[in-house]
Amino acid sequence: MQTSSNQTASLFQTPREILRGTVNQIVYSNAETSYTVLRLILNDTEESVTVVGKFLDVQPGEELQLQGQWSENPRYGRQFRCEHYVRSKPSTLKGIQRYLGGMVKGIGPHLAKQLVRYFGFDTLRIIEEEPERLSEVKGIGASRAMQIRAAWQEHQAQQEVMVFLQGHGISLNHSIKIFRTYGQETIGLLRDNPYRLATDIRGIGFRSADQIAQSLGLPFDSPFRAEAGILFHLQMMSDQGHVFYPQTSLLAEVHKELGISIEKLTEAIAVLEGRQEIWLEPFEEDDVAVFRSVLAACERGASSALLKLLNRHTLKTPSSFDKAVDLFEKKFRIQLAPAQRQAVEMALCSPVSIITGGPGTGKTTIIRAVCELIKEQGADILLAAPTGRAAKRLGEATGEQAKTLHRLLDFSPHEFRFMKDKDNPLRADFVIVDEASMIDIFLFYALIRAVPEHAQLVFVGDVDQLPSVGPGNVLSDLIASDTIPVTTLNQIFRQAQHGLIIENAHRINQGLMPILPAPKPNQLLDFYFIPRSQPQQVAQIISDLVCERIPKRFGFQPLDIQVISPMYRGDIGVTSLNRMLQQRLSNEGASLSFSGNEFFRGDRVLQMRNNYDKDVFNGDVGVIEEIDAKEIKMTVLFDGRAVAYDRTDIDELTLAYAISVHKSQGSEYPAVVIPVHSQHFVMLQRNLLYTGMTRGKRLVVLVGDKRSLNIAVSNDRIRKRCSRLDWRLQEALL
Repeated sequence: MQTSSNQTASLFQTPREILRGTVNQIVYSNAETSYTVLRLILNDTEESVTVVGKFLDVQPGEELQLQGQWSENPRYGRQFRCEHYVRSKPSTLKGIQRYLGGMVKGIGPHLAKQLVRYFGFDTLRIIEEEPERLSEVKGIGASRAMQIRAAWQEHQAQQEVMVFLQGHGISLNHSIKIFRTYGQETIGLLRDNPYRLATDIRGIGFRSADQIAQSLGLPFDSPFRAEAGILFHLQMMSDQGHVFYPQTSLLAEVHKELGISIEKLTEAIAVLEGRQEIWLEPFEEDDVAVFRSVLAACERGASSALLKLLNRHTLKTPSSFDKAVDLFEKKFRIQLAPAQRQAVEMALCSPVSIITGGPGTGKTTIIRAVCELIKEQGADILLAAPTGRAAKRLGEATGEQAKTLHRLLDFSPHEFRFMKDKDNPLRADFVIVDEASMIDIFLFYALIRAVPEHAQLVFVGDVDQLPSVGPGNVLSDLIASDTIPVTTLNQIFRQAQHGLIIENAHRINQGLMPILPAPKPNQLLDFYFIPRSQPQQVAQIISDLVCERIPKRFGFQPLDIQVISPMYRGDIGVTSLNRMLQQRLSNEGASLSFSGNEFFRGDRVLQMRNNYDKDVFNGDVGVIEEIDAKEIKMTVLFDGRAVAYDRTDIDELTLAYAISVHKSQGSEYPAVVIPVHSQHFVMLQRNLLYTGMTRGKRLVVLVGDKRSLNIAVSNDRIRKRCSRLDWRLQEALL
């Protein structure tokens, strides 16, 4: 399609290089992601160059104007990375022939040749303005002429939409997603309400939609903007862990951010409630709790389903309980402490119960005892945990099969829902869930509604660890509700007499500085603090520890050592430490560069989001086993299971020599190294340090300065999450 000079200028304002040429060959194209590799013949030099980027249905013969920049690929050489493009009508007879033969439905190469031979340079004008004349060409009747005209109009409409989108500053990637969602109605729909992009198109948030709206000239106080701003702020609060947000705070913060009056925002809340996009309920004395509807449904539904389980009568302690526990102790050569014995009895006799405690307090021993006693009764028992690593540890510790909650609940990636629910419940008499502090309100609701009404449910976890990444504060709320029997374990059982990991973890949890021993010559401890004042010094020490000092002194392989940092930015942040460690550990052999990342065979990598098709989940850590740079493919081993990646999903992986504290939850590592420094001042928090330290099984090393360590230990200020699960349970049972 011929674009105007104004349209073209608006697309190419950014100082990037511009190429003009004809598509000669499509080397590779992915229909799902639109990622394409093509060969382009340049107009001015007739040189053939390689172009990579996202293109929508580009075919050989098309003339393109591209904006982007050159890059050097280690394997494929010089490539032009396209960021924007516009199509131009071909200017030569050969170009018109190839263009029609490849782009317009109903016209193949043979017919295209006939049309160009008959109409010459007038061919495209004839199709657009006088389609009835197409029947002058032998073999084309009136019906086929109209089909060709319709196909041409559809093609032109696509080009018009793409130019419109990119002309308003929308990236090529997002433009393709938008056109595939709205088709030829795109321009009309976006002129009416561009904020629909924030809810309809994954990857386009409110801020991008707001920029487009401003470009289109929508009033700053448009009702569409007010409604979208409210939903966006609620989503941001959800991302921070809140299930609802107080209306007074919501109105004040959105008013400050967008400049829309409180009156208009209040009207927007009423409209959203009427459309059932939000849920309102009285909160405290003079405020209102504002929920996204999906979160309100989860919290209310979870509370209702849990109450059905709780309302069942408490079971009596079996007469054989003491004898069964004695047999367990004899079989495993373990003696349960009174609190542990009480926890086992409570689990066996309560419809729902909670066992909480810090590291080394015997939580796993209790699970083993419950499993043994339940099996003796011939009952069916299911074990689960939120993450794959946590499920694997649970299975190894109990000798029973343990699954991730997603597997237990039979999540279907194609239907994007859990197949287990109240109509298709779990087949179990007893369900035990470990690492319960990681469960958000979405997963909690899915679990509770799938537990059969006759079954007993036990949650096990450490309430002092970080709460879930997703919204909610489930374990804390359940305990705070005072409606579920809870056993809190305080006595430390695990770890050798002189071990400091667990002792120091408990000290930190109590607000006490950890014991920082001065190691004696040839003495191997399990906890060290290495003082360094400058971030660069901290980073260098961490690199030396992982690559040389710990392997040489303790015998751990570098991949057994996990660096855990509270932030991504800075010299001692996750990103910088990963680059430093990769350069020392894995910078030779097969490699692959993709989307700004470089991977080598043997690299430790982390899955950044749930991929249900591959059965790998956010936080899973693996090692790259094979790389095929030519085909842009790799194979990653996750706990011995090979998972294949290609250019469509490699961007779900990142380096994992260093990871964040949140990403480490639910995992244990032989050795852990943690920077503690004022460069991460805002993240010097007790629960972050406590959670990171308790990931280390045999060795924990802190590197930094004592002042920062003291700040972290002293700082127990945790931003309260807005949730009402505890209130709902209390209200229902009072």
